[in-house]
Amino acid sequence: MAQCKQTAQEFIQNTFSPQVAVLCSSDADQICRKNNLSFVDLVQPFCRLTTEAHIRDPNNASHTIHHLKITIIDMNNHPPQPPAAKKLMNDMVASAQPQIVEGNRGNVLSVGNYDLQLNASTPWFDVYREIFLQTLPPSDHEFLRHCLASMFVVSSAHTDPLAMLSTLSNSQQQQQTQFPNKLPRWFCPNILKYYVLLHDVVEGEQAKAEAIYQSMKSTFGAHYCHLLQINSRSMSAAESLRMDNNFPDPWNQFISKSTVEQNKKPQKARYFIAWEGVDYDGSGTSGIEESLFPSKLEEGANIETSIVNAMIDSVTETPTGFDDGVIPPVTEVFDHPLALSNHSSPDIDRDFPVDIVHSSSLSLNSDNSITLGKSQSFTIEKKNLAHGLCLTTSDHDRLRIFIHEFVIRALIPWAEKQMRVLNDQLTSRTGLRRSIFSATKKWFGGNKPAGYAAANQTTTVVYTTEAPELQMRRLADLAFLFQLYDFAYQTYHTAKRDFNNDHAWLHYAGALSFRRVKPQPRTALVDFWAQLFLTPKSITSMLT
Repeated sequence: MAQCKQTAQEFIQNTFSPQVAVLCSSDADQICRKNNLSFVDLVQPFCRLTTEAHIRDPNNASHTIHHLKITIIDMNNHPPQPPAAKKLMNDMVASAQPQIVEGNRGNVLSVGNYDLQLNASTPWFDVYREIFLQTLPPSDHEFLRHCLASMFVVSSAHTDPLAMLSTLSNSQQQQQTQFPNKLPRWFCPNILKYYVLLHDVVEGEQAKAEAIYQSMKSTFGAHYCHLLQINSRSMSAAESLRMDNNFPDPWNQFISKSTVEQNKKPQKARYFIAWEGVDYDGSGTSGIEESLFPSKLEEGANIETSIVNAMIDSVTETPTGFDDGVIPPVTEVFDHPLALSNHSSPDIDRDFPVDIVHSSSLSLNSDNSITLGKSQSFTIEKKNLAHGLCLTTSDHDRLRIFIHEFVIRALIPWAEKQMRVLNDQLTSRTGLRRSIFSATKKWFGGNKPAGYAAANQTTTVVYTTEAPELQMRRLADLAFLFQLYDFAYQTYHTAKRDFNNDHAWLHYAGALSFRRVKPQPRTALVDFWAQLFLTPKSITSMLT
């Protein structure tokens, strides 16, 4: 069984959290790169409130929010395409498999000609579930993964920070209005916009930063601006800490796992063919020795020849254990928890596509990525890459205060206002619709209630973005994201009934998933989603 490291409440709050998109200017990004971090990576360890917050529902009742977490994403980064997401899940699951001790024949299950050595637990499931949920694109019938707000970040050293902030804001507005189907997706037309002035303490001018910040507050509003000061430690002082293994690195756990896991050694074979006497390696690797990967090379080394030659050798290498390089036509070998057969796609079976192996235009960029030809690239990780060396404990406190002020002074008040507006609109529309329906029913008769349509009935319902039914779902999702579970439950129930009357089955199924449980105190939705996602069997059945 999977060993859950989180409670049901923690899992729900981590999975369904308000999303915020970030758009940075190039000069602000350079300030963050001194710490080997982007702005999004910089704030990741501080995205959970350490204190309680309070929010009012549309009925003006106050509720307590416990340890609210927000998800900050880069506006220019998109979820991977399905083949890339599938390969990522495959690689992460393979790396999460526990090491099997050779000679230990415990938990061996004999099936026909096979002896399967199984594990009593499934630690890979937590990794698979995390990657699966992270790579899910936003849907049209729900708004849980739509961005509620957008942050615009500019450096205090910019020649015209206010003009740059306006340019970034206009760029986001253009993407939202002219390309509504382009990622990221936005919660509503009037999202929250927040403006951040990033100031380098060592190299910047404090007086200039304060003057710009005052101008920002006059232009955009005091509650929608923040002066964030970082890099209190100089680069020369940071260099002395580079080899300090005890230097705290809270960012390491948030850096992309797809690059970190490249340094792990492949697992030993987990499945043994008794009658062949051959061990099959179930790691899914291509056979390239770990020392030949880019993450093991020093800066400035010529990586093209070593990588390409190693990959060509791995592709053409004859498997060991067979005479004359001929593999007998044995039955299928299931060597991976996610494998359905040994006829998986080439993108899954190899660490690199075949065309990359034969590429002759491979180069290492300054941003720690490898470019292949004109279009393909992938990111590698430098060995012993430290993060946050220019940040002191005071900078950590400033980052924590920055997220706290953004949530308390801007995000929660915006959410309260949106819920009131949506609730008032829906109340007025529902009252008008009921009045018209009653008059029509009185004049034309008919008392047959709206019931459930036949299960095999095919219907196509397309709602406009401002349709009352979608506004109801938008209101329920917003309440759910801010832990207003009771109010969200009732709103999902109303939305479910409307979707059923319209025979909009996709929308109906989405609302029904939040309405399947009985209305018990506060944790009904949490218990249901925990039951759905906390076991491997449940998430597998959901995909079939």
